[in-house]
Amino acid sequence: MRRYTALTVMLFLAACGDHPATPAASPSAPLNAEKVRVETGANARPVDGIVEAVDEALLSAQTNGRVIAIVHDVGSAVPAGAVLLRITGTEQQAGLRAAQSGVTGAQSAAAEAAAQYERVRALYDEHIASKAQYEAALAARDRSAAAAAAAESALSTARESVAYTEVRAPFAGIVGRRLVDVGEAVTPGRPLVSLVSPKKLRVSFNIPASVVDAVRAADHATVQSLRGAIPVSPITIYPEAGGDTGTFRARADLPASVDLAPGTPVRVDVPTHDATHLYVPDSAIVHRSEITEVYVVDAHGMATLRYVRVGRSDGQRTEILSGLAADESIALDTAAAARQIEGQRP
Repeated sequence: MRRYTALTVMLFLAACGDHPATPAASPSAPLNAEKVRVETGANARPVDGIVEAVDEALLSAQTNGRVIAIVHDVGSAVPAGAVLLRITGTEQQAGLRAAQSGVTGAQSAAAEAAAQYERVRALYDEHIASKAQYEAALAARDRSAAAAAAAESALSTARESVAYTEVRAPFAGIVGRRLVDVGEAVTPGRPLVSLVSPKKLRVSFNIPASVVDAVRAADHATVQSLRGAIPVSPITIYPEAGGDTGTFRARADLPASVDLAPGTPVRVDVPTHDATHLYVPDSAIVHRSEITEVYVVDAHGMATLRYVRVGRSDGQRTEILSGLAADESIALDTAAAARQIEGQRP
């Protein structure tokens, strides 16, 4: 009996060695797969940018005095022409009154000199007054007229000096910074307050010299912010490179619909050179902790899980930086691909 059993086992093993193993059953239904999408376009290089207000002003004192009132403080939205702060105007008011008196006196003198000239001219025409008298009256009239004009100019200056005691907004905007306090003495040129307009914004950034020609040729870039990707065009590039950094300063206007505060840091993706980009649908990507994978489907419809390195996503598709080839296909239904692989396991 023992010899019979051993013989039976040997015959069974021999039979197994004569025939190859049966392949695993193919999936009951083919996987929904598509080829990796290939596009040719410009590569992008990220650079740091900053959001700026197109209309921005640092208002300075234009007269002497002390700050007596802060009418609108930091963060206040003001219309054009609104008074932001006031400066004492005692000296300016006194100067205005003196200038007004000067104008009154100069105008009276000019009127009297003009009347005297007309009388002398009439006598001169009748050969009663001498030519010297006529010329003296003419010169007196002209001097008086010039004095009256000078007095009016002084009055205009005095009025401006009084107006400078009220610092007004040159355009509608938001008070950004206040650089003085109530009671501080100020002189002409002293910075007082800044004003920015959030209605017109732009982004400012520096372009490396190695890619400035590509950016100039493409004339567009993409701003990456908390509000998402914002395409901008055209790009204004300054003609001179920075001495220390060797970069070119550039700027681009932001769309009016963008709601970003001036001073917000952003990333700007500038184009560099044409390259091949691979894209897959976001639904085909599997995220496992810090690992990103896709199911690659071969010519027989069999799926294999593969690690990939991804780039940017627009919410519908993601760029694949490495791990896939242009002629490969990926499974769109990741759950079905996972079931297929699970079904092939012994």
